[in-house]
Amino acid sequence: MKNLRIKDIVSLVKGRLSKGTDPEKTLTGGASLENAKETDVAYFYTGSFTRQDVSALKEKLENTQAGLILSEAEVPGVNKAMLIVENPKEAFLKVLNFLYAPEKRVGIHASAHVHKDVFFEEKESVYIAENAVIEAGVRIGKSVQIHANTVIRSGTTIGEGCIIENNVSIEVTTLGKGCWIGPGVRLGSRGFGYASSSQGHTFVPHIGHVKIGNDVDIGANSCVDRGMLDNTEIGDGTKLDDLIIVGHGCKIGKHCFLAAQTGMAGSTVLEDFVFVAGQVGFGGHLRVASGARISGQTGVISDIKEAGVYMGFPAEKRRDFLKKQIILKQLIKKEEEK
Repeated sequence: MKNLRIKDIVSLVKGRLSKGTDPEKTLTGGASLENAKETDVAYFYTGSFTRQDVSALKEKLENTQAGLILSEAEVPGVNKAMLIVENPKEAFLKVLNFLYAPEKRVGIHASAHVHKDVFFEEKESVYIAENAVIEAGVRIGKSVQIHANTVIRSGTTIGEGCIIENNVSIEVTTLGKGCWIGPGVRLGSRGFGYASSSQGHTFVPHIGHVKIGNDVDIGANSCVDRGMLDNTEIGDGTKLDDLIIVGHGCKIGKHCFLAAQTGMAGSTVLEDFVFVAGQVGFGGHLRVASGARISGQTGVISDIKEAGVYMGFPAEKRRDFLKKQIILKQLIKKEEEK
């Protein structure tokens, strides 16, 4: 972990110090308002606390011990060391990324099994940890980190700056630059594709691959299956939470955001900037329009053709869903009153 003087933070995030703030003071960490110490930086931004009582948040601000508070404006009656910035949350993340930047490691551990026919763009910048297995023909870009017990099979390309955490398995996958692949993730495993008949279920060989863009995050224990015929694809900047299943042949656009326990059946398409809350289920062979927002536990069983907020099962516009809920409650109440 590093440390920063307040004047260094000003240079990093650009802003204006409140009167009386000591620019030479050194800070060593980041914390929430309620848990911050004098050596911590915190942030105050009511816009990102839509479900929180703003007055309670201001009370936390008044009582905080933080050495510096990032805020979008000075708060009347609060005499604290503040740095006024346009977006306090974004500025706070920049500070955290500096203070808690992971230590850069290089070298290949003696217990790693790296085939002689692995192609390295710049071997001296790569880190491969204990018991990792890298098969012949794998291509590895500059500054890649591959952690313990991970297996990367032939036919895989890992782009520059990717971090592959522990216990990951990857096959027939191309990763762009700067991706983060969480512990226990499975990329490129065969999909759930069978031909069913009166005799039972026969597995259909999956000959597609997985194509993942730049700056994609995939959370712990998620699975992205290879395509049956066409590739499974994830666009630049998309973020997947833990415990997500992306079925064979699915296409996820750029900068989508999927929360935990979401499941996508085969060949479903999410266009760009689709936001998906937790435990959402998508039927197969569907298309969801750019900018759609899918509420938690929604069941999507037909195409969503325009942006908006959707919820319920089957998925429908939030306004329509809530109208029906109100009418249903009124009907139940009338029945009870009879």
